[in-house]
Amino acid sequence: MKNKMEFPFNNIVGADEERKKELKENWHQEIEELSKKNESGFAEFKQQLTAEQREDIGRIEGYVNEIAHRYGAEEKLAPEVILFKPGGVNKATKGRFDDGACSQYRRRIIIDSHPSRVFFATTLAHEMFHLAGYTSLRFSKEKNDMDLYRTGMALESKDGTTSYFKDVEEALIAQAVSMLYDEYLRKDPRFADEIAKTDFIKGWFRKLFETDGGISEKQKEFLDNTHSFPDVNSLIENLNGDESEDYKLGFLSGYVEEMLKKGDVVFRERFQERKKFDFLVDSILENSAGEYADRQKITELFMRAHFSGRLLPLARVIEKSLGKGSFRKVAEDFAEYWDFEKENEAATFKSFNEQDMGELLAKRKAEAEELEKRQKEKMEMLEKAEKDGKLFVK
Repeated sequence: MKNKMEFPFNNIVGADEERKKELKENWHQEIEELSKKNESGFAEFKQQLTAEQREDIGRIEGYVNEIAHRYGAEEKLAPEVILFKPGGVNKATKGRFDDGACSQYRRRIIIDSHPSRVFFATTLAHEMFHLAGYTSLRFSKEKNDMDLYRTGMALESKDGTTSYFKDVEEALIAQAVSMLYDEYLRKDPRFADEIAKTDFIKGWFRKLFETDGGISEKQKEFLDNTHSFPDVNSLIENLNGDESEDYKLGFLSGYVEEMLKKGDVVFRERFQERKKFDFLVDSILENSAGEYADRQKITELFMRAHFSGRLLPLARVIEKSLGKGSFRKVAEDFAEYWDFEKENEAATFKSFNEQDMGELLAKRKAEAEELEKRQKEKMEMLEKAEKDGKLFVK
């Protein structure tokens, strides 16, 4: 893989080379200044990373980069990872996110501590795959500021109200996390033991489901999508006990019902987005006139678009298979829409950029005194946004 990019955005659309150079220098200065701050807004939620967690973070970052590189990604600056106490992400972001979130602009990840090492790893990988995707900014000469334009497969509208292909992006990241789980975590001694125990428990669940006359589609989805169980050691101890098999199956039935109610079972993520995406891939396959023999090749086109930024090859395939105008229709069907009447504009990264980024970008060379003033204002606004949990995306 190439050396890590000094500037973690693949492009700044709409800016000439001189302005791009200036914007890149400004970004490094802003991030350096922000990193020196006390982060007092997060103080009540933060928790010190252990040596083991630091090692896991480095290991997961390496796995993420290897997978991203397969699909044309350039390795970027390592993200800053901040550990929160359990439930801290939800509280810090005022209920917007659970377990983990990331800021593409700051390359920062916030993540809850969790007793399951596998859960911590897969949550971290999800956020890192967001940051590993192709990312570009859009510079507006009219407003003299910039905001996010591309984040992986997702394309942001100029008015900040629409994120096209957003559900495709989430489905692809879920697929990438699944690849990491199967190809790396299963073989890594750090995680293999917990995964083996989870497989053992799932074997008992399979037996439980089969006693009811066969495994239903819903039960199969449960088995295929479960990554970890809470208290695996205690659960295995019960399953290995001297009680009868009927007793153990009854115990297991009550256990899963209770755990599902609490939301403690760790499932493979983004189920609905993946189902919707799978239907799209199948539709392309069925209408490709034999050009594609299996769905994997089509999925790889989407993956390459997410990580390398190459949308044109994918657009051609979609238009050829599903008809003229279908690429735009897919973008809209898989879009995420923001309702600014229901949500404060400052709650999104897009609108945050629109309001504030220009203050630090305008006339930096000619107005040094004004620059210092605007930098101070920007720092205060970024700190306030982070304190309110408004600078992060899931």
